[in-house]
Amino acid sequence: MIAVLFTSVSKIESAMPRFGFFAIREFHIAIRDVTHLRDMVSLAQLAGGSPESLEQLAAANDLVYIRFERIDGGDTISEIPAYAGIVPQVNDAVKRIDAILAAGLPFDENSLKELGIELDQIVARMNDEYYKYGEEVNVDLYAAEKNLNRFNYQIAFALTVLSALAIGTAVLLIGRRETISKLEFLAWRDATTELKNRAWMSANRDGLLERARLAGKPLRLFLIDLDHFKSVNDTFGHHIGDLLLKAVAETLQSVERPGEVAAVRLGGDEFAVMAIGHSD
Repeated sequence: MIAVLFTSVSKIESAMPRFGFFAIREFHIAIRDVTHLRDMVSLAQLAGGSPESLEQLAAANDLVYIRFERIDGGDTISEIPAYAGIVPQVNDAVKRIDAILAAGLPFDENSLKELGIELDQIVARMNDEYYKYGEEVNVDLYAAEKNLNRFNYQIAFALTVLSALAIGTAVLLIGRRETISKLEFLAWRDATTELKNRAWMSANRDGLLERARLAGKPLRLFLIDLDHFKSVNDTFGHHIGDLLLKAVAETLQSVERPGEVAAVRLGGDEFAVMAIGHSD
């Protein structure tokens, strides 16, 4: 009995690293940094290579260099196979931007324009892989939750037979539940705003539709995007853009109702609200 009990624990624990939640979080941060670099390239072009714009571009470039030097050798990269092809592309862009900055004024406008287009493509690809992998990970989470439920029954039975193991086994169970809860939060929440994310929406859409059907009410979907958000980022910097996103998220969270109204960040400056029977 003891052997079966601890074999179940080992299986659940060994599966957790393969979920890739921490890889997804790293990926999200990398997307944010590369997007900021792309925005600084655009700003340098619009500002005609002013010293201030080039200084901001250099700072953004250094940030991406540090981020990808750290990530490139990390274990989390293996969790997202498509990431491997993105790393050298970003590193190449960083080196070319360094070369442009080192050449001084007047800077090479054509090369900077080409880099901006390449970074747009890289960001688009990173976002595609981020959401694709996030949805795949949630399938693994469901399997882990089922394993945890079976494990709970084994714990309960072991407590009745082996009272001497009661305290240690209970502590072990609590720890597993907390781990699953933390992993689920990382998988289903947007890292910047802590709103529910696109993966949550995909996983819970059918359940909300069924709940609305049983209640005899419509399920309404409100799509929201922020006008001129890119201009805010370009003008005041990425950190101000993040503050704006968080302010919008707080407003949307204030209208959430468990089981009835859910606010979701779809990505970028796009949000959604799913509401059962609400029209206001």
